[in-house]
Amino acid sequence: MGRNTYIAIGAAAVVLLGGILLLPVTLSYIAYVWIGDWTEAQGQLVEIRFALEDYRSDHGKYPTEEEGLMALLALPPEGREGPRFYFDRYVTSPDVFVDPWGREVIYRAVTDGGCEILSLGRDGRSGGYMGNRDIILMCNSDSW
Repeated sequence: MGRNTYIAIGAAAVVLLGGILLLPVTLSYIAYVWIGDWTEAQGQLVEIRFALEDYRSDHGKYPTEEEGLMALLALPPEGREGPRFYFDRYVTSPDVFVDPWGREVIYRAVTDGGCEILSLGRDGRSGGYMGNRDIILMCNSDSW
């Protein structure tokens, strides 16, 4: 075997060892990104849920399915004082209605006078595992 063969084997060994050493870091980063987006989406839904509770406090009901989440961009009734006193609206921007994967958050009115808000996760399909799993928050007059 010539000198070039030994150099090629040495280079391959360095690349292989480097890959083995970087594998845990790479997998941790991928998990961080997947779970991080999912956690961000969960935080958004909690923010929307707080806004829906404020809306219900002001109007005596949650928005209808036709009104949807856009009802949260409306100004509260005259004379409203409380936590939104400085913000005017229930949410400050419609951007909160878009999950980290660029899809709109789904709002559904349910028969008991409540509602549910959900994001279908990274894959955009119902069900899933880890970062692909759905995030669903229920709202009803008895919960929270």
